[in-house]
Amino acid sequence: MKELIDYTDRVIGKKSSSSLLYYETVTFFAKNTTGGLGILLRRLLYKHLFSKFCYGIILGENITFRGVKKIEIGKKVKIDNNVLVEAYPDSKGIFLEEEVEIHQGVITTTGYGEKSIINIGKASRIGPYTCIYGHGGIKIGKNVLIAGHNFISASQHIFQDINSPIKNQGITAKGIVIEDDVWIGSNCVIMDGVKIRQGSVIGASSIVNKDIPSYSVAIGQPAKVIKKRGR
Repeated sequence: MKELIDYTDRVIGKKSSSSLLYYETVTFFAKNTTGGLGILLRRLLYKHLFSKFCYGIILGENITFRGVKKIEIGKKVKIDNNVLVEAYPDSKGIFLEEEVEIHQGVITTTGYGEKSIINIGKASRIGPYTCIYGHGGIKIGKNVLIAGHNFISASQHIFQDINSPIKNQGITAKGIVIEDDVWIGSNCVIMDGVKIRQGSVIGASSIVNKDIPSYSVAIGQPAKVIKKRGR
């Protein structure tokens, strides 16, 4: 029984047997239905799952939603196939503003803790197979372009004690801010505590471990500013 209660809390975001029954029923019939019929079914049936579900949303096949009552989806959001959108029960939730696009294979999970949140701003795009972990909170602004295979994690493991397994030492979680109109190339790592200011460009395969000023072009491991945009 405890396992079922924990499962309900994880999937729904609160302890509600009726919500769990509805979730299990609609996902069984609609989650993997292909083509236009699948899109229509999910648009009609999923709207009662979430705390906010606006018009014009397009949901692909085999999307896994967890913590649905802590997820808000704005109008005209598009989520492609095989995506994970997961808000932990003790998190602040996940907020996808209007016209956000999340491409195939993306993982978005808040992680645990009261600071945990993911907010993706209007008309931003998350490229395929990018991972976003929001333990310390992640705020992504408007019109942000994030290419495929990026890793954005608002936490780091503590590892100073050599007599204890790293997994038992906890984490630090400061948060990440990516401001409006940023472009992040493919295969980048964005580390905890970083702010990427408005209008900046991050070159492919960079590791960003410190703040990037507005309208900068940065590249490297670690990323360094090589020029300003418009100059």
